[in-house]
Amino acid sequence: MPYRLSLPAMAVLALLFPGTAAIGQTIYRCGDSYSQTPCPGAVSLQVDDSRSAAQKAHADAATIATHRAATTLERERLAQERASEVNKKRKSPESGGTDAADTPARKAAKKTKPAPPYFTAGVPAEKSRDKVKKPSAKPVKATEP
Repeated sequence: MPYRLSLPAMAVLALLFPGTAAIGQTIYRCGDSYSQTPCPGAVSLQVDDSRSAAQKAHADAATIATHRAATTLERERLAQERASEVNKKRKSPESGGTDAADTPARKAAKKTKPAPPYFTAGVPAEKSRDKVKKPSAKPVKATEP
């Protein structure tokens, strides 16, 4: 079974490996897959780079700038994750650390009893008969026609 690549994926690979893409090469589309050899019912596609040298240089520069921006964002994200891990360790009970941002509401929430690891169902207590209120409306008597 041939490996399936979408047309955008092939374009990216052609840009990454310019020495491997032949100019004016015919590619055959067989259903959802692409191949260099024809198959029954194949649609031929002419894949050539019709861009000018300036357009190619501009696209390459944009790709490099995007890659640099992505790398910078990744570094920032990793630094934030490391800082978050350090803060978690600093706040952990094992280290004895506390956070200055602990508000009274947070402290009260920390003091609440944790839920038990199991569930126990119970029958609610019955109300005493003295506390049950009787309906205030009088029943309506049926009249004879």
